[in-house]
Amino acid sequence: MTTDKKKKQIVALLKENAIPLIITLIIIIATSYYYFFFVLQNKISLINESNVFVEVLKHIPNMIISVIFIINYFSDAKVREQELKAMRNPVVLAVMIFLFCIGLFMLFMKYSVSFLYGAFYFLFIIAFYEEMIFRAYLYRNIKNKSSFKTAVVLSGILFGLAHWFPRCIFLGEPWYDIFSWINATGLLGTLIFAFMYEKSGTIFVPILVHFLIDYKNIF
Repeated sequence: MTTDKKKKQIVALLKENAIPLIITLIIIIATSYYYFFFVLQNKISLINESNVFVEVLKHIPNMIISVIFIINYFSDAKVREQELKAMRNPVVLAVMIFLFCIGLFMLFMKYSVSFLYGAFYFLFIIAFYEEMIFRAYLYRNIKNKSSFKTAVVLSGILFGLAHWFPRCIFLGEPWYDIFSWINATGLLGTLIFAFMYEKSGTIFVPILVHFLIDYKNIF
């Protein structure tokens, strides 16, 4: 295959998936700026009875975006059928219950207001939010038009950018860290979560796994 032909294929692929790619990119930039300018960088360990409610309110824009993508996801009849079929699968259901119980165990091991907030934050503000956008929306839309590999690569690049952008722009991390974020978090993370999504048939398995991976970091 010639270089020109490859370039044309890449351009055609990007044009075909332009809308989900642009929407996701806008969300990455907008939420990064919102969190930097309007959300105090309180450590979870500093959350207590006096400030937890205020901290939760700061995440309302994030939760609204999640709800929009949830509605979009379940508006597809095929998705509803797929999710219902997965919930009827005893193996998938057992895995989800097991993962949920691990989360409860982790919470009650060190129960406090800060750890309760941490559970809320990593489940709804991180895992639920990112999986609904990057897997349920971006990955799924690209895969429906191309292939598993293409969907993993394109959505993985943006998944990596979403983690690199605020760290580079606002926290001053080196720009060349983009390569490690795209390769490790972006492509590898997307490959793992997309694989879970495809094999289980439900978005809730990668959501729970994503939550547990992040939540363990506050222990």
